[in-house]
Amino acid sequence: MSTQTRSRPKSSQSKALYNGNAQCLVYKKVVNKVHPVSGTIHKGIRIIQQFPEDPLRMLPHISPYPPAFLLGVHLTRERMEELGLLKNEFLWPEKRRLVAQVLLVNEKGLV
Repeated sequence: MSTQTRSRPKSSQSKALYNGNAQCLVYKKVVNKVHPVSGTIHKGIRIIQQFPEDPLRMLPHISPYPPAFLLGVHLTRERMEELGLLKNEFLWPEKRRLVAQVLLVNEKGLV
């Protein structure tokens, strides 16, 4: 009985060959291996990775020493009391003021 080996269709990128008689895959021989060739690539073809702008520059400024709670257009004292941030005992008073300032600066996202 002869062993018949045929290659898979070109659409498949497999490196193995299908052996019809044995019903299994056979690895490609070293002689048939494709070896890469070193060369230079044109500068216009290279991939350039860069940010369009600095994402940290777009963030609003927040003071490291936030003032007491200030009223905003959408962020009122009633809403802050609903959130429970002003009476939260888990956070220190400075952290409560900082959270209130962050919410005030980003209040359009809360609407």
